[in-house]
Amino acid sequence: MRTAVFATVRTGVLFVLVLACARVGYAQYSGNVQGVISDPSGAAINGATVTLRNTDTGVALNATTSDSGNYRFSSLPPGPYLVTSEAKGFQTTEVKLTLGTAQTQGINLTLPVGGTSLAVSVTGEAPPIDIDETRLETTLSASTVRDLPSANRNLWDVLAVTPGVVGAGAGVG
Repeated sequence: MRTAVFATVRTGVLFVLVLACARVGYAQYSGNVQGVISDPSGAAINGATVTLRNTDTGVALNATTSDSGNYRFSSLPPGPYLVTSEAKGFQTTEVKLTLGTAQTQGINLTLPVGGTSLAVSVTGEAPPIDIDETRLETTLSASTVRDLPSANRNLWDVLAVTPGVVGAGAGVG
């Protein structure tokens, strides 16, 4: 009887543990948008309101800058976004961006001094080098892989065209 109770408790604990692990892995996103809000002299603006709106879905998130003017939005799905920042005594500033999968974008905004009735829109492209991300990665389409010259369909020949891969390859003895 005691063995049956122990087996039942052990099965129940195992079931709860499996459910907890499954919940953690469900629909996680790893895109981030972060930055610093400052005035024209470069001083950080404390308490500025930053709104991040996904232009496809219309979902908006709000944040308030810290004492050092920093803000951060984490666990974001990829897609087009609009970052809007406003603070008392400053003009509202907007920036459009496209966030990729597992990408961190640093969007630093400088708010011009002025009334709150004037809005300035700034459209910017992502920088060619992402200074907030140290990982090198690439995605090769099926047509790119098919059109690459390779000796004997060797996987190492395909990997040699990806960023960060160095070495002599498998063809050298």
